[in-house]
Amino acid sequence: MAKRSQRRAVEASSEERRSYLKHHRGGFRGPGFLDYQGYHPQRPASPPTAYLLSRYANLYDALSAFAVDHSGIPHDMEAVKYARKGLRMMILALGAHRTNYAEAEKVFFRWRRDTLRRVGAQDVSPNHADARVRAVWEIEYWIHPLIFVYGDPRRFFSEVIPPRESNRLFDRETLFTAYGDVDARRLGEVLSTWGFGAVLNPNVREALEAASPKALNEALAVAESRGIYVEGRKKGARDKTARKSSVDNLETKRSVYETADQIEERTGESQGAVKRSVAIVARREGRKPSAIRRRISRAAAREK
Repeated sequence: MAKRSQRRAVEASSEERRSYLKHHRGGFRGPGFLDYQGYHPQRPASPPTAYLLSRYANLYDALSAFAVDHSGIPHDMEAVKYARKGLRMMILALGAHRTNYAEAEKVFFRWRRDTLRRVGAQDVSPNHADARVRAVWEIEYWIHPLIFVYGDPRRFFSEVIPPRESNRLFDRETLFTAYGDVDARRLGEVLSTWGFGAVLNPNVREALEAASPKALNEALAVAESRGIYVEGRKKGARDKTARKSSVDNLETKRSVYETADQIEERTGESQGAVKRSVAIVARREGRKPSAIRRRISRAAAREK
């Protein structure tokens, strides 16, 4: 029964994936083999942990989506299949109420230990020769933290994620300038990437409280992706109705007959030279031969 319900969940996620892939191509390519599809441009595409947190309300849905929605680089499909096996074991371990986080973590570490023992490796690595070890590394680095995201958000933002992200977002040295002022853009980036939960981090909370009104407004503008109003047309905007480009019919006629003369000189035959010349000029200008013939007719009428 559990396997059937899991299969239905995976099939449902597959439908969602196909629907979004119609509109959003590409996405986040993580280190190693995972290619996570960032279906929502307004969501953080990197890292996958932040994307899943912003997209799904619980661990069960996040794991189910990731088990289906990532696809591997062709030469590493073995790692992809092995990763999906581990993810589905974690999903089943969550139990009927989908909140047994401790059991899901036990299952993950058991799967990790058995894999290393089977392969004969000391530790996981993104560059290991065996695809199974690379798969375990990816799940441990990007997906295992989700257990804390949903099970204990305070611990996640205070202890789990900062070591991985400290050089980019959560470090105090990153959030404050060398002069002790709040770096509004950096503060906005951490809120944009990790959402309101980032305020549970002591450094982020300190930066928010220390920010001046101007810096706080700038940080919130970055976090909420606010734009600025610019008068006039947007750069690169086109006219609603395309303007017809002017065509020099006389020049087209001259070009056709010059080309026809060259064909006649080269072949020694006059019959069909103009027809072939029209085809050549049409191909050169990216037009149909009928359009070139119309230009010649208009030029002739103008000359009368």
